[in-house]
Amino acid sequence: MVRFRVTFSKGEAVRYISHLDLMRTWERILRRAGLKLAHSHGFNPRPKLVFAAPLPVAVTSDAEIVDVVIEDELTAAEFVARLEPALAPGIEVRRAVEAPLEAPAVMASVASSDYVVQLAEPGDLEEPIARFLASSAVLYQRSRKGTTKQSDMRPAVLDLVPLPPRGTGIRSIAMRLRLDVEGLAVRPEEVVQALNAGWQVQRVHRTGLQLKDEPGSLTPPSPVPRRTAKVAGADSTLAEGAPHAA
Repeated sequence: MVRFRVTFSKGEAVRYISHLDLMRTWERILRRAGLKLAHSHGFNPRPKLVFAAPLPVAVTSDAEIVDVVIEDELTAAEFVARLEPALAPGIEVRRAVEAPLEAPAVMASVASSDYVVQLAEPGDLEEPIARFLASSAVLYQRSRKGTTKQSDMRPAVLDLVPLPPRGTGIRSIAMRLRLDVEGLAVRPEEVVQALNAGWQVQRVHRTGLQLKDEPGSLTPPSPVPRRTAKVAGADSTLAEGAPHAA
């Protein structure tokens, strides 16, 4: 068996499909490619197909990661060559590397995620962002099944960067959010609401996933310089700009 770690994009054509549908789509892609997908053992065998971090509906991405275990002896280049003719519209393979079979599951290895969030109206971003980053705590509420819970989102927000205006002055924010904080998975839209409750999110685009064991190695290369910032006592990097969500 061979395990490949695949970085792929989720574009406009599949923007509105759910994570479950995306998993089924990948199963069909692998079958169309004629690849023998390995399965788990037991009463209900499941394909050995593990995604790094579910992507919400309507969010596009250049940096999704999936681990695929197949029962074919192929190189990474041969694997991609078999995949490409079978890909569904809106899905593009950006990279594939062979990973050890005994390596930790990619889902447990994700440390943080980068996004570019486009707002529906122009406005001053610098002051609210500076105020947020200077705060020791930022409380927010989330309701689920009739229960409202209050949490502090500040530990989950590693960095925020206002991007330069474009076109008619529409503004965007680049943000890096931790995904390894137990019991706390903050959404980009919740961060925007904490910055200014009147702001409306127009688009959200994921630009990178950072893994604990391979920091930054699977993130598509940024076309712009990156800056280093000290946040919560740790170094983090975030693009000064990034591919736009539109």
